[in-house]
Amino acid sequence: MCGICGKFYLNPDRHVGHGLLHEMSRRLYRRGPDDGGIVCKDNMGLGVRRLSIMDKENGRQPVFNEDRSICCAYNGEIYNYTELKDYLIKKKHQFFSKSDSEIIVHMYEEFGLEFIDKLDGMFAIAVFDFNKKKLILVRDRLGIKPVYYSRHDDFVVFASNLKALLTDTDVPRDLDVRGINCYFSYNYFPAEYTPLKKVKKLLPGHYLLCDSNGVQLKQYWQLRYKPMKRASTDSYADEFRGLFKESIERQSNINAPVGSFLSGGIDSSSVACYAQKERGDLKTFTIRFLNDESFDEGFYADIVSRHIKSEHHEISLPGDPAGILDKIGPAMDMPTGEYSIIPIFILSQYAQNHTRVILCGDGADEFLGGYLTYAADILANSFNKIPKRLKRVLFSAVNSFPVQYSWMNFRYKTELFLKGISNLDHVPHYSWREIFSDDEKKYIFQAECFRELQKNLYLKEPYSIFETHFNGSSSNKLLEKALFFDEKIWLPDGVLGKADMASMFNSLETRFPFLSNKLVDFACRLPLSKKINGFNGKYILKKAFKNDLPRKVISRGKQGLSVPIAKWFRYDLKKFASEKFLTAAGEIDNVINRKYPLMLLDRHARGQGDFSRKLWNMLMFFIWFDSFCSFKKNDAKQVLSSDLYQR
Repeated sequence: MCGICGKFYLNPDRHVGHGLLHEMSRRLYRRGPDDGGIVCKDNMGLGVRRLSIMDKENGRQPVFNEDRSICCAYNGEIYNYTELKDYLIKKKHQFFSKSDSEIIVHMYEEFGLEFIDKLDGMFAIAVFDFNKKKLILVRDRLGIKPVYYSRHDDFVVFASNLKALLTDTDVPRDLDVRGINCYFSYNYFPAEYTPLKKVKKLLPGHYLLCDSNGVQLKQYWQLRYKPMKRASTDSYADEFRGLFKESIERQSNINAPVGSFLSGGIDSSSVACYAQKERGDLKTFTIRFLNDESFDEGFYADIVSRHIKSEHHEISLPGDPAGILDKIGPAMDMPTGEYSIIPIFILSQYAQNHTRVILCGDGADEFLGGYLTYAADILANSFNKIPKRLKRVLFSAVNSFPVQYSWMNFRYKTELFLKGISNLDHVPHYSWREIFSDDEKKYIFQAECFRELQKNLYLKEPYSIFETHFNGSSSNKLLEKALFFDEKIWLPDGVLGKADMASMFNSLETRFPFLSNKLVDFACRLPLSKKINGFNGKYILKKAFKNDLPRKVISRGKQGLSVPIAKWFRYDLKKFASEKFLTAAGEIDNVINRKYPLMLLDRHARGQGDFSRKLWNMLMFFIWFDSFCSFKKNDAKQVLSSDLYQR
C-alpha cells in the first residue's frame, strides 16, 4: 500500500523538476511512512511513498522493466500476482523482487493497455512509457483506491490525496459549487466530483491516457448483470462459498499479522471466520459504545470472536467527540458526511499498533442486497397506491410522535420512508439517502451561489447523476437498478472513500474480500431472488455460511456502523459545532450561509426535531473547509531528503 503522485507535460520538451515531486511526496507520508522514491525524466515525473507489506527490502518503487524504458508506481495490492508472475517468467521477463508492483511494468510490456483487464486487486497505477512519451493512469474496477487528477492545456498532475495534488501551485484552488451542491444532496462527492473546479477523481474502471496528442479518459470495465443458468440454492451457495474462500486466501496470504474489523454482523463475521480458518492467528477489532446500547455491537462481536477463537480487541468510543473530530479533520481529502468514519478512524488508529493489514466486510450489502433501503423499495410499490389524503394523515401521525435519538428508531425510519414515497419527482431509492432537498439549498447557499445553481440548471444535477446510473443498469428490474446505482456510486464514493481516508491516515491497509473480481462477477450473474428473497436481504450469504457462524449472527438484522450523533448535537458536540459554524474561515461566507446550520442546531437542541444528519453533513464540510484554508506547504510531516531516493 502506497501513495503516488506525478506530473506529465504534453509538450515533450518541458521538464518536471525534482523539487515538486519531493514536496508532493511529503504530503503522502502517512500513506507510506516506510520509504519513498522519485523519478524525473524529461516531461515526466513520478513520486511514491511506501507502506511495506510484501518484500520490505527489495520492493521499492518506482519500478522499471529490464531496459528502464517503462516505469511504474502504484498504490494497492494485486492478489493474482503469483499466477501473473509465473506466466511472465515463462515469457523470459526478469524479476528482482517478490513485490507485486514489479509485475505491472512487465504486464504492460507483454499486453499493452490490455494488461489492466488481467489484474485482480485494488489499485491506482501510474505507468510512464519513456519511449512513447506516454502516461497511463489507472483506477481499479470498483474504485477501492483513490486517485485525483487536474487536467490542463499543457499538463496533467495527479496524486493519491488532494493535499499532495495541491502542492503543485499550477493547480487552481477555486471551489466548485456544482460539486458542493452534490455533496449536500449525497453526503459525499459522487462520480468525478470534488470540492474544487479543476480537480477530478479518476472514475472507477477507467484510465487516463496522456501523450503529445492530448488527454483521453477511457472506460475499460463496466458492471453488467448476466443471469447464470438456473440452479438450486445449495448449488449457488456452494459456488459462492468457494469463491469467497479463495478471495480470503489471496487477501490474507502475507508473512505478517492480519486483522479484521468485527461488528458481529454477518459480513464482518464471515470475513473473520474464514480468515481465521486460513491463518489461525487472526486479530479482531471491535468498537464499543458502552453508554448507548442501541449503537453497541460488542455482544455479537464477542460471540463471533469466541466462536472462531480470534485474538480479540475491544476499543471503547472516547467520550470526547470534539477531540475525535479535531483528529479526523486533517485526514479528510474531501468532506464526508458518513459518520461511520469516526469508528473506522478510531479502530484504525488502534489496530495499526498490531497489524498493517485489515480485512473488512464492505461490499456485501451492495452486491447481495443487504441494505434496509431495498426492503423499502419493495414496500414503496404497495404504498404508492395509497391515496394522497391518507398519506398526509400518516405524516401527521408520525410527526406527533416524540422525537427519538436512538439508532434507527421507529420515527426516523417511518419519516424517511414516507418522504421517499411522497416525492413524485424522485425515485424513492434516491430520497432514502438524500440529505438536503433542492428547496432547502436556498437556505444553505449564499444568494449569488444559489442563483448560479438555478440559472445553469446545476441544482438538479445530483438527481441527474442518480438517474444516469440508476437507468444505466443492464437490468430493467427496479431492485437491480437500485443495486447498480449503489455499486457504481454509493460504494466507491460513500463507503470505500471514507474507509481509505480513515485507515491510510493511520498507515493501515484495508482489504475487501467481498470485492474480488470473481465474487463481483458471480454476484452480477446471481439471480435477484437469491440476493433478496422477499424482504430477506443477503439471502445467499446466509445460506452459504449457515454452518460456519452462530445462528444468532446469521438471523440478526442489519444494523450498520454508526455513532450517536443525534445525542451528541444536543450535549457533547453542541458547543463544538456552534463554534465551528460561527468561527470557520471567513471565505466560507462566499458560498455558505452559516446562519442556517446554527438555526438547525438550535432547533435540534430544543427537541424540535432530529436534524442530526443535516447537521453532521454541514459540520464535516465546515471542518474540511477550515483545514483546506489553512493548508500550507509546511503542513506535511517533514521527511529527511535521504528518505526519498532517486531512481
